[in-house]
Amino acid sequence: MKTFLTLLVVVLALVSAFCWAISARATVLASNQSSGYGALLGGDLIAKGPSGERIDLHATLVKQSRWNRYAAISAAICAIAQAALFAWFTT
Repeated sequence: MKTFLTLLVVVLALVSAFCWAISARATVLASNQSSGYGALLGGDLIAKGPSGERIDLHATLVKQSRWNRYAAISAAICAIAQAALFAWFTT
């Protein structure tokens, strides 16, 4: 059981790190048809990326939120497994 929980902690920590790394780099490019005039005027929120590309902010935030959710779930289960290791196998 101790080995299983230890492996679970390691795997889940790596999964959460991987998901957070993907979230940090996630962007969604805006189509050329989007106006970019802003949400108050009924348009899309468009930002200019570091290379000059047009980035759809709303779609990017949705994509980043999804990956952050996966990372947080993984980290939470990892913390529970770590707590179980501590509770059951410390003397």
